[in-house]
Amino acid sequence: MDIVSRLKMFLQENGISNSLFADNCAIPRPPLSQLLNGRNKKVSDELIAKIHSAYPSLNIMWLMFGDGDMFVPNQKSDAFADTHEPV
Repeated sequence: MDIVSRLKMFLQENGISNSLFADNCAIPRPPLSQLLNGRNKKVSDELIAKIHSAYPSLNIMWLMFGDGDMFVPNQKSDAFADTHEPV
């Protein structure tokens, strides 16, 4: 599984839309869409830093390399309370 597949898994399992994720990470929506749709294969260090800043409980080692669990231990509890779209 590659980084894009893990990112898609993270979004799906946590109910985060692509547009909300882009907004929370302060990245433009088109580049995120291109990445998730396979049109852009490069994940920059800047993008990783923005993801980590917006989602600190996401285990970056898992995202980048598949090492460990999706979340940093003991950090998921309410980590996404403000990142879900209203139902």
